[in-house]
Amino acid sequence: VERRVRMIKLLDDRVASVRAAWWQGWADHCGVVPLRRLGAQVEQGWSPRCDVVEAEPTEWGVLKTSSVSGNVFVPMKNKRLPDDVPVDRRWQVRDGDLLVVRGSGSLRAVGAAAVAQPGDRLLTISDLLYRVRGLSGSPHFFANALQAPQVRQIIERTIRTDAGQALKLRSSDVLDLPVPAVGTDRRTEA
Repeated sequence: VERRVRMIKLLDDRVASVRAAWWQGWADHCGVVPLRRLGAQVEQGWSPRCDVVEAEPTEWGVLKTSSVSGNVFVPMKNKRLPDDVPVDRRWQVRDGDLLVVRGSGSLRAVGAAAVAQPGDRLLTISDLLYRVRGLSGSPHFFANALQAPQVRQIIERTIRTDAGQALKLRSSDVLDLPVPAVGTDRRTEA
């Protein structure tokens, strides 16, 4: 068990190192700007009363924060929306949506990002998830950029706690996160 725990730690460190080098290479090549300079807009979902079971593929579900973890989107991590609760389709998740965890009890979970791939599943974002829209370019690029150690340090410094002790990230803090300025002029801004 100790060897496996150590191996997982070494793999996590290696992934972080590769991500840091990847992010820095793009930053050196293109410069860095806050997400807001790339036209990003942040939307926060809703959290209606839900059942505690996962929605069937033909039923509506509201995503849990655990649906966005480790740069991976897991559509099965949802709660079924009861039939008597009307669906707010503004928050429907589509393939290619960039999702960021807004709030959680876990420091490591707050700020996690992933690209949604719900396929035909009927899913919406909860109020503890943000959807980042308006970015031109690959949402996978930006999900990876937001998980780089350079950005992760900033996320962890800006996290707040509310009265219920949940850790949260404000939308303005997400828009201020630095990302490589791919596709923009070469001015650097942090």
